[in-house]
Amino acid sequence: MKLISFLGNGNYERCHYLVGEAPYETNLFPVALSHVSAPDQLLAMVTDAAKAKWFGPLVDAMFTASHYTEVIPVRIPDGKSEAELWEIFEAMAQRLDEGDEVMFDITHGYRSLPMLAFLACQYLSVVKHIRLAGVYYGAYEARDRFNLAPVFDMTAFADLAKWSAATQAYLKHGDARSLAELLGDQTRALARAAIGRGEAPPQHLPRLERLFSELANAVNLARPREVMDIAFRLRAVLPEAESEVRSLVPPLAVLLEKIRSDVSSIACADPGATEPGLAAQRRLVEWYAAKSMWMQAATLAREWVVSAVCFSCGLDWLAERDRIEAALNGNAIMKQGRTSNAPEDVAAALTALDPNGDITREWSRLSDLRNDINHAGMRREKTETAKLVRRIEKLPESLKRIADICGHTE
Repeated sequence: MKLISFLGNGNYERCHYLVGEAPYETNLFPVALSHVSAPDQLLAMVTDAAKAKWFGPLVDAMFTASHYTEVIPVRIPDGKSEAELWEIFEAMAQRLDEGDEVMFDITHGYRSLPMLAFLACQYLSVVKHIRLAGVYYGAYEARDRFNLAPVFDMTAFADLAKWSAATQAYLKHGDARSLAELLGDQTRALARAAIGRGEAPPQHLPRLERLFSELANAVNLARPREVMDIAFRLRAVLPEAESEVRSLVPPLAVLLEKIRSDVSSIACADPGATEPGLAAQRRLVEWYAAKSMWMQAATLAREWVVSAVCFSCGLDWLAERDRIEAALNGNAIMKQGRTSNAPEDVAAALTALDPNGDITREWSRLSDLRNDINHAGMRREKTETAKLVRRIEKLPESLKRIADICGHTE
């Protein structure tokens, strides 16, 4: 593990830092942090002035404390301009290798360096896949009358950007995978810590992780019945988990209401071909389109028409799907002056439901749209991508017209 610590040229006084199982007395916090974390390397980020003043005492203190840690000075500029801040960032990046486990000490950092460290660890966790072991601040200024200084674990704040990006991925693009991964990592860490203390592990967080993971897969595979059922269960679990989330995963707690609102829009207790279920499926098509999930929106919209017609004709929406599709295709063929081989009883029921042929016309457009997408444009008469997107954006309006013809009130 590598410990990155910033040293300035201030006058650092001795105190007892409350790190680990017992207070550790030193005037240089990286020495106390090394005592409990035992890093392989301590990368001391120092300006020329800071190196002259503190690097020697740091090495001596580490040697005296019998820390078997390689202490390496990393020269950085003063950070008096944006260009110098980029130099500091580059100095950090060059010292970190792919997959390194890294701990940050921001106690003695000068001016904006702590903020730079926060941002760097986020960026490098993506670019170099570094694993963040922790971010710590030895709060000398908060010491008590016994000269005991608390140590703040700032790691959760470093993860805020990850939680924000994960929530944005879900709310904007319907992708809950990152939420599930972050929640899973946090849940496992909390469970290990709780078991180590002889306490019960979190009860609701594992359920949330599982539901987010299931939702991500169902959404991406366009499984509307599963999506709506999972969303219904997730909506029910969120209030139950709220207390646990607020106490154990504060970054997620701030985002709960936005997630609850979004999940509620697609939740349905009865996601089949009932009137509430069909209304929920239409909302899901709109949800897909709003999140630019064009293939899923087009696929579900076509299937929704079949389900809606089955429901309105009193037919089993699973067993009779092929016959309904044959009738819809047959009516479309007859409008072209050709002969249809559709089942007569279903064709008659469809004609009675849709005497003006409006559903048939919408069905033809939807089928062409879905085929163009699912055949990856490998057709002579393919539609331009931009035009496909505009057509999909209008799908909720098309389905509303069909719902009105079918007499759906929801």
